[in-house]
Amino acid sequence: MFIAFARICCRCGQTYRLNQDGEYIQKEQCIHHWGRTVTQRVAGQIEKTYSCCSSKTNSVGCAIAPCHVHEADESQLLAGYVKTQPLKKPLPANESYGIYALDCEMVFELNF
Repeated sequence: MFIAFARICCRCGQTYRLNQDGEYIQKEQCIHHWGRTVTQRVAGQIEKTYSCCSSKTNSVGCAIAPCHVHEADESQLLAGYVKTQPLKKPLPANESYGIYALDCEMVFELNF
């Protein structure tokens, strides 16, 4: 049995479909604005534009991505990531594991 799951792209707002394995049924480019909306006063009137390209909010996107994306629930967002090894002894109730993260946009290579 074939089941298609409809998703709404969080970048461009278009509806697209995934199959039960989470694969795209039809890959489409995502044309969107990567910037935020900015409110400005221009010639005495209020205008909303995108910070990425200064285009008005009803304009066609200025960036193209190979596919659409969506904001899913936590179980889907964490699928496919590496997990840490289990603790050798239980953690006391008043302590936490600590959270560590890596912002991949901030990673760069140093060549000496």
